[in-house]
Amino acid sequence: MSEGRQTNLAKSVGRQSPDRYFASLFAPPETRDAFLLLNAYDLRLGQIEARGEDVYPALIRLAWWRDQLAALAAGEVRGEPLLADIRRRIPAAHYKYWSALAEAHMDRVEGMDGGTVWPALRAAAQPLLGEKTAARIVGAAALASRNAHRSPTRRQWMMTWHILTGRGA
Repeated sequence: MSEGRQTNLAKSVGRQSPDRYFASLFAPPETRDAFLLLNAYDLRLGQIEARGEDVYPALIRLAWWRDQLAALAAGEVRGEPLLADIRRRIPAAHYKYWSALAEAHMDRVEGMDGGTVWPALRAAAQPLLGEKTAARIVGAAALASRNAHRSPTRRQWMMTWHILTGRGA
């Protein structure tokens, strides 16, 4: 990933979710870009919402993202810069976890989400960060999202405590 694209990705994640960007700073430097890319992908999926009662257009869009990962594994990239970044930065063996994340968002759109998006994000982060680091960093971001009503400083303190100790604050 070019340095300019990498900077744009970090800025994009930071704008959409300052808590996730803050959590990414705790990722090991050699995997931070891949973790930011995973967050950018998850945030893009999270923007896909059902319009009124009709969930099918949103499900089709989420299925498109899921199917594009299979196309990436076959070497096909079609015009979407985020997919091109995924192909360059993420090993094809990890795509199944990223596809599961799209499936979790499909459950969310259908109203069947029993809290499956955060565990799917954690599962996708594990091959990048390792099990313990993924649990702490993704757990911290999930903790922050559950405490969105608190001040940003309080959320950052809670996230730091969770990452360092593995416990909620």
